[in-house]
Amino acid sequence: LNAATAFDAVGGELTGIMFNALGNDAELVVYGGLSNKPATEINTMDVIFRNKIISGFNLIDWKKELSKPDFEEISEKLQDKFIEGVYRTDISKSVTPDNIVSGLKSYLGHMSDGKILIKP
Repeated sequence: LNAATAFDAVGGELTGIMFNALGNDAELVVYGGLSNKPATEINTMDVIFRNKIISGFNLIDWKKELSKPDFEEISEKLQDKFIEGVYRTDISKSVTPDNIVSGLKSYLGHMSDGKILIKP
């Protein structure tokens, strides 16, 4: 694929696998840690001799830098993409407010299965 940028939400061993698969002058942006494990298997020589970069992205910090109108504009555009079917997300379970705790416990053990939807 010769990708210039890749995004990692998982961490752990996958970070190294993704990083090592990238070509020269590429960047891996880590924005999540679903595996709850430290990044491993990173080829140090790629950093030195292939000019590859690993960086982090923190959504909370990024949001703080935006004005309220800018954030609302971005949010609306993203919502439109979901409505249009350009983006999608999987819902693994629906819970009622009185079952939120059990729903969240279930989600923590199965994050890759999809989101938990809280319904009134």
